Amino acid sequence: MTKALMITGTSSSAGKSTVVTALGRLALRQGIRVAPFKAQNMALNAAVTRSGHEIGRAQYTQAVACGLDATVSMNPILLKPTSVMESQVVVRGRPWRSLSASEYYATKNELFDLVVESFRELASSCDLVLLEGAGSPAEINLLDSDIVNLRLADRLGIGSILVGDIELGGVFAQIFGTYGILPERYRGRLEGFIINKFRGDPTLLLSGIDELVRRCETTYFGTIPYASITLPEEDSMALRREGFQYRLGAGSKLRIGVIALPRIANFTDFDPLFGEGDLDVSYVDSSDQLEGLDLCIVPGSKSTVSDLSWMRSRALDRAIRRMLGGGGFVLGICGGYQILGESIRDGVESDVDEVEGLDLLPIRTVFGRTKVTRRLSGSSTINNEDVAGYHIHHGVSHRTGGRPWLLLRADPATELENQELDATAFVETTAVIEDGAIDSTEHVFGVSLHGIFDADRHRAAFLTKIAHARSKEFTSQLQFSLSQERSIDELADLLDSTLDCEAIFARAVKVAIQW
Repeated sequence: MTKALMITGTSSSAGKSTVVTALGRLALRQGIRVAPFKAQNMALNAAVTRSGHEIGRAQYTQAVACGLDATVSMNPILLKPTSVMESQVVVRGRPWRSLSASEYYATKNELFDLVVESFRELASSCDLVLLEGAGSPAEINLLDSDIVNLRLADRLGIGSILVGDIELGGVFAQIFGTYGILPERYRGRLEGFIINKFRGDPTLLLSGIDELVRRCETTYFGTIPYASITLPEEDSMALRREGFQYRLGAGSKLRIGVIALPRIANFTDFDPLFGEGDLDVSYVDSSDQLEGLDLCIVPGSKSTVSDLSWMRSRALDRAIRRMLGGGGFVLGICGGYQILGESIRDGVESDVDEVEGLDLLPIRTVFGRTKVTRRLSGSSTINNEDVAGYHIHHGVSHRTGGRPWLLLRADPATELENQELDATAFVETTAVIEDGAIDSTEHVFGVSLHGIFDADRHRAAFLTKIAHARSKEFTSQLQFSLSQERSIDELADLLDSTLDCEAIFARAVKVAIQW
């Protein structure tokens, strides 16, 4: 008798992902078999399941909170923006089409049954499914083609709890407006509301809350105080809201700058760096900000050729060469790795056939139509420390010289699913995969593997090597996996102490769907 409950929000970043993550951990503590589900996610931060399917990073984190290994059923549709007007549509973990917004909305109804089927598949193996909505459920111009918010809740016969972000201002208007503008059928699916990110004395809200409960004839489940609890961000919009602030300081700490590419992807790669207390890390987007860096990182990108052109337009390529001339280090990850190479032949992400890279690493990249998505593990050739992570890329990079950085093997479960891939994906179930490249000076590194800094011993060894070369000290202070678990537990404790979680779970109902 699987039950389900949906968490929607008055806007993007209202706190839906946070609430689902925390409720998932609380349910797990009670011995409930719980799983997360988001029908459609728009994000450039992605992860790879054990079976080699691509899903949103938020659902991957929620699966961890629920004590599960992530599966593609948890996020059947992932939209990855490639430009202002177009996105790659990933369906059930594989690229489906590249569509404009209007083209996508014209196809959404044909995906609705697939969404329901994915939910049914997930629900068959658990006691409770916590669904997450997207954006706002009150976009009345989109209701007819909604496949992720209240139309889905109505199809499944379940209710939703609405999260309002008080930090944006006007939270009472947000909640009241959502109730007021929705058609009665969907408004009836709203079980009540939560106020999120409040700073101050929550009793000051009581008169407004009472009025809102009366006017909307609904239930108030509590207020979540603002808290600096770090979880992996869903997408780069979180960074854009901060304006990619330049926060690098002076002193003896190792200074690291991550280039804030316009289409930066998988920037959760750098969460372990920001968690290290003995590092000075910031996002940078101008050539003068590279001055004095010890390590410059070119991150992943969903539009590699376009972001390479952007770097050149801002003279970041010349700034990187100056930094190397002063003894600094450069690292490229995935798209950034390709940018550091000799050439890129695209024709998949862009209309450009071939462009010159920065020529800092002896590699050439050719984009294939088939996207490579797989988990891998292995070791580093420079310190023999273990690493693990995942590949998500169309571009396959081949070394023309130098030596590899990592020696990896793919997860057998991933390779079993990936037999459909073409030869450009170099799928090998038993062979060692040479990943990445190191230049002859050992000051330029590149790799396709996401999660390169997650392994504590490897991260510490790599950064210590750079620190010593720069006559600085570095001591790792972070156990990354443990810190993530602690953050999830802290978040769960926070919601347990501030919300009526018993009443929230009581609103979950048996799914009204034919099995």
